[in-house]
Amino acid sequence: VIDLWTSYKFTFEWSDYGQIKWDYTMNSVPTSIYSLSGQNNVGIRVVLEFIIILATVFNIVTEVRDILGYIRKFALLDYLLDPFNIVDWVHLFTLVVTILTYLIYYNMSVAFTMPATFEVLANPASDARPFLTNAEAEYRYLAFMKSIEDLASQQALYTVCAGIGLMGFVFRILKSLDFQPRMGLVTRTMSAAIVDLFHFCILFLFVYIGYAIVGHMLFGHIFKGMSDMPSAFLTLFIFLLSLDCTQFYPSMEHAVEGYEWAFQLYFWSYLIIAFFLLLNILLAILVDAYATVKQETAESEGLPEEIADISYYIAKYVSSGRQRFLADPKLLAGLQNLLAKKEAAMLGVRAQVNQTLAHRQAVLLPGGVEIGHSQMRSFAQEITGKASDKAGGATVAPEGGGTEVVSEELVYDLMSRFGEDVQGRATQHNEEMLELVQVENIKRSLAMFQAQRTIIKDQAKFVRLMEVIAQGLVTEEAMQAIRDEEDREDGPEIAFVGSLSVTIVEAKDLPNMDLLRAVDPYCVLYLDKGVEQMYKTNTVPKASSPTWDEAFEWNIPRQCEGLIVTIMDKDNVTRDDLIGVVNVRLDELPVDETVDAWYTIKNPRIEYKLKGAAVRIKIKRSSVELIPVDLIRSNTAMHFDNSPQLEDALPPPSPSVSSLIKEELSSMEMEHAPTSVSPIPESSSPEPPSAPEPSHEPVAAQEGGGVGWEPAPGNGAE
Repeated sequence: VIDLWTSYKFTFEWSDYGQIKWDYTMNSVPTSIYSLSGQNNVGIRVVLEFIIILATVFNIVTEVRDILGYIRKFALLDYLLDPFNIVDWVHLFTLVVTILTYLIYYNMSVAFTMPATFEVLANPASDARPFLTNAEAEYRYLAFMKSIEDLASQQALYTVCAGIGLMGFVFRILKSLDFQPRMGLVTRTMSAAIVDLFHFCILFLFVYIGYAIVGHMLFGHIFKGMSDMPSAFLTLFIFLLSLDCTQFYPSMEHAVEGYEWAFQLYFWSYLIIAFFLLLNILLAILVDAYATVKQETAESEGLPEEIADISYYIAKYVSSGRQRFLADPKLLAGLQNLLAKKEAAMLGVRAQVNQTLAHRQAVLLPGGVEIGHSQMRSFAQEITGKASDKAGGATVAPEGGGTEVVSEELVYDLMSRFGEDVQGRATQHNEEMLELVQVENIKRSLAMFQAQRTIIKDQAKFVRLMEVIAQGLVTEEAMQAIRDEEDREDGPEIAFVGSLSVTIVEAKDLPNMDLLRAVDPYCVLYLDKGVEQMYKTNTVPKASSPTWDEAFEWNIPRQCEGLIVTIMDKDNVTRDDLIGVVNVRLDELPVDETVDAWYTIKNPRIEYKLKGAAVRIKIKRSSVELIPVDLIRSNTAMHFDNSPQLEDALPPPSPSVSSLIKEELSSMEMEHAPTSVSPIPESSSPEPPSAPEPSHEPVAAQEGGGVGWEPAPGNGAE
């Protein structure tokens, strides 16, 4: 006797056209689960079931302890957001349901009884009514068949729950293997790709549901695979897996007869988007995550090496004894105790730090109103109806009863949530004011520099005018002696003249400086010394590898040593961010040769972001010439008018000539000096040389009492 009951149920359905559809159902269930007849593994089954029950209870207790630990640390959200914790609870729930369904199934099988006969026919030997039934016997038979169906249904439910429980064991085994880098490739790959997979699923659902709705509207009236939404979902899924055209192609094409192009558009667009794009994107996400995990675990030890280490640890522990060998678990427990003591000691330090920093925080309201720490404590006291605890301790009731104490931790929490660092705002304000002052100083320096240039030009004009006047009063021999003495004392005045051509070509691997925005780079170029002129490239929007290809040129003086290229990120709301700087030494560049090279972008603050970041620059330094200043000044139209930047690079005119002329004039006797100077007759002295052409503007009398000269009417000059 094997105590196995099998029932067959045949159903027939007649259609309106005379066709008959038939189906059958077979239920086979054992009526005695632990029957010893014909079974040799009853003991093993009982032991395994007992182990599963104990393991389920142990896992539930462990998970509850983990939840309580996260709650004590106020990190319950971290526990709930861990997908493997969700898998654990789903598996435990499945195991509990499996145990309950098994108990119900066992009770039903024990209560199952089968009569020997069912006398359903009242009188089978009757000639007139042989199929006349006995109502009571027929009821018992139908109840017996119902018990068989219920038992079979309960067994099917138990089988499904047990199968899902076994799948849960597989997932939890994969989770348990995550401790070993090489064995945890599956779980680590899924963890690395979970964010991308989430966004992919949302995108795939949009496409999948949209095409299911369209397919139901176009083909549902004829094609059974699109007759309702569940069938449409299944048909589209079969499209992706099999693409068996014989199953759907004729029916769907016939459904839109006369508009076959609609079916072609529907089918091929779905095939391209869902199959060629989305499925390949899914594979790319998984492959990319696997490559990342594989690279991270490339240098980790494998399972054989770790097994060897554990074996060595056990052998060392057994051979050395407890006195000469400190076990890893004991070391871990000691470190945990030490860490707990440190954390307890840090609680007092934290309270002191909070009290120290309390005056730096305030809640800023519109209108410039600030709510400090003491005001927030008063508000908390009024809202909660508790007294204030300025000691920073826990919330306790004061001695002798009364109102509960407001904990300082509550006040610190409110200040951290709604307050701002007032000192930080003051520091920021001071920094902004300092930048404003620096900008104003730069403006003043530029204004003074411009004024100095104007004064130098006026001095040069004045010296030339005085030379013209002196040539009419001093003999040619005296003037030549003055020039010779000046040349011996100062020597020829030399200017350092050259040019630098720079082309900013492109950059690569520039990092994003903002959280939600791509980088919008541009470059600022300037020389370190002697030249104030700066250049700026155009801004390339949203480009981590921009291309500028913009050329710039400087006339470089002697003191110039380097070229500085600053790469910035353009921001429309906040200040532009500094990406990095490139410093090129001019003395390291060859002369009259173009250097085309990649220069590494440096910024110590974000060095971790600048891996591979570089800018390509073409630089050419022209030949350097040493030109006498007198020669440059004698040809002002060539050097000053056409090259104003070269004039900026020259040093100011030497005052030695004017000082010598003044000394010569002062040595003359005052009684011979006329009150007004008349032109010298042509017969008494040689004709004075004509004044040189002015460089920029005609000579005119200056305002504010300055010295000027212009021809007087008539034959004389004032």
